[in-house]
Amino acid sequence: MAEYEGIRKHILEVLIASYLPLSISDIVARLPAPVGSFSPVPLEQTYSPHKRYEAGQRLFHPAAKYRSWFVVEEPMRDGSFIARFDSGKTRKLAHSDSKMDYYTFTAEYHKLELERLAEENLRQMSNVATIEGLFVLKSRLQRLPFHQLSNPRVLTRLTQLHARSRQDDRIDQLHTLCRRYKLTALYYLIPLENLPSIFERGILCKNLAPRGHASFANEDIQAKRHCKEIGDNLPLTLHDCVPLFFAPRPPLLYLRRDEQERLVYIRVNTIVLLEPGVVFSRVNAISAGGFFTDISDLGELDWAVLRAEYWRSDNEEQHRRNKLLRQAEAQIPVMVPVHRFLGLDVCDVQALQRVRQMVVDAGISLSVKRNRRLYC
Repeated sequence: MAEYEGIRKHILEVLIASYLPLSISDIVARLPAPVGSFSPVPLEQTYSPHKRYEAGQRLFHPAAKYRSWFVVEEPMRDGSFIARFDSGKTRKLAHSDSKMDYYTFTAEYHKLELERLAEENLRQMSNVATIEGLFVLKSRLQRLPFHQLSNPRVLTRLTQLHARSRQDDRIDQLHTLCRRYKLTALYYLIPLENLPSIFERGILCKNLAPRGHASFANEDIQAKRHCKEIGDNLPLTLHDCVPLFFAPRPPLLYLRRDEQERLVYIRVNTIVLLEPGVVFSRVNAISAGGFFTDISDLGELDWAVLRAEYWRSDNEEQHRRNKLLRQAEAQIPVMVPVHRFLGLDVCDVQALQRVRQMVVDAGISLSVKRNRRLYC
């Protein structure tokens, strides 16, 4: 219908931003204002028999037998007027002084009406799949034929964990641990040419990242990460998660020393450690024999190595050990949204200018600093 033109676009944006299956009410709650506030039609444009209107005003008639737009023609002294509907038909609409307003839209009515409309549109969208009453983009499933993110039960479980995590009062505990270990942020290292996509969608796990993303990863190592699962409670693979380092200057940066001018650190708020399904390891995830699931186990990490300005050692055995410990990482299922970013760090002035312009172009507020200490 013409009056709802564009709502499908908003629904699609919600599904793209979520990366989790959503219920109708979840989708409606995330629709942008004014669409999601009350109704697809603003109240000031909704016809009421108790108001007086002037010639030329365009209004929407909410009654079931009309449910369409019209233009006011020939207003009369008693408040009635001739309405010319978009269908071409004309009707005389009477004015009423009754206190009972049949057409008044309550917030609840708007919500129900919008849910009906959203579901109607979702059923007609060929790129949307239904899983146990939840809606998700088919591309999420088509892209992951061999991974647990394509498993409806895992998706539902992740949604349940997400809802439950909001009830956990662990923020104070996390803040205490972060102060104890001087952990101010988690780190994600990325080629700067990927930033526009990240600013738009957040940091996506490997299995959801857009095709064509630049990468500096070792393909042999990625093949191993592609298959390794992070646990039994939520059997996702490492490629279903976003890997975040607990410390800057990871060993892989030394292997990419000639490319570091194009590499950007995204500093991520440590609050993501409380997201559902998060695990972390004392060493890199491939070498890890198991994963920790409780933030109280952060003390198991080697903070002396993680906080060290320089972790390399002349002793070969110690160097090998430090190299593993410096790669301690957390695995965040599915994605890290932009609102969890604390800021960006770059290597040189050229990158600083380029990345700052990207931030401006994206229309977001995010600090960008040149921090040579985080590089080799």
